[in-house]
Amino acid sequence: MNAIAYYSSPIGLIKMVAVGGELVSLRFAEVLDDDAQNEAFFKTFLGQLYHYFKGVDAAFPLPIHLAGTPFQQQVWQLLMQIPHGRTRSYEEMAIAMGDRKKIRAVANAISRNPLPIVIPCHRVVGKNGDLTGYLGGLWRKQYLLDLEQIRTQPPLIPLVATSSGHH
Repeated sequence: MNAIAYYSSPIGLIKMVAVGGELVSLRFAEVLDDDAQNEAFFKTFLGQLYHYFKGVDAAFPLPIHLAGTPFQQQVWQLLMQIPHGRTRSYEEMAIAMGDRKKIRAVANAISRNPLPIVIPCHRVVGKNGDLTGYLGGLWRKQYLLDLEQIRTQPPLIPLVATSSGHH
């Protein structure tokens, strides 16, 4: 079953795509570029998005499918370990991946995140807490960080890369 739905959020229109009962894409859209299909599939997820944008730490219940390289998959799994209300630097992410020198590779994997918000790539900041890169634009990243009331803080728990495949 394929499904497409749109959500009008405070940071713009969000397009969601599911294939085979799994969420595969969430992106910011400027216009409705496809007809919605099987919107009922997203009912619970849309409710969670609503609560998230009201400032509640929402769990996103849909099964997801992450298509990417093994390295990208590891980075995306690591992103999901960053708790609501916390940030990590790209350097911390690279160290968690086993090599401080992998900062660019980690940043590249983060930029290819197919499910922003669900996989919270907005929680990754520059070494000094500066906002850097976000596919949806830095203003959206700032909004999401403000929404979660994030102030850059030291990690409470170490991030550990896993070698698991699809989630």
